[in-house]
Amino acid sequence: MPNTSTPRQPFRYPRGREHILVAEDDEQVRKMVKTTLEKKGYLVTATPCGIEAARILASTTAKTVDLLITDL
Repeated sequence: MPNTSTPRQPFRYPRGREHILVAEDDEQVRKMVKTTLEKKGYLVTATPCGIEAARILASTTAKTVDLLITDL
């Protein structure tokens, strides 16, 4: 009996469009997180400290930040 099922398509994760703010003091980790998220389609702003992240969030452009990632 021949196999009549259709071949499965590989699962594809959805691409991001949100703006993510990353506050990370370790430069290597910060760059890796930024690069990984950008490859997935996200707009990423990365900063080395929480104080700078707070300034960004307090600015008028903060309305465009959808997610904050920090280890602080």
